[in-house]
Amino acid sequence: MQRPAFDPASGDGEVASLLSYSRKTWTDAEADVTAEFVQEVRNGEKGVVGPYEAWELWETAEP
Repeated sequence: MQRPAFDPASGDGEVASLLSYSRKTWTDAEADVTAEFVQEVRNGEKGVVGPYEAWELWETAEP
């Protein structure tokens, strides 16, 4: 099974739905990821290039 490519032009709502589905499928988290949260993270990450460190990802792990 192959994962479809991620389209960086995907809307915030579409990304939020995908993240919510992933959280509910792979964890016991019940809270949905909102489009507003996705927009906030995207706005804060503009201009970032290169890979992230694990600690950087944990900073935005909980919406």
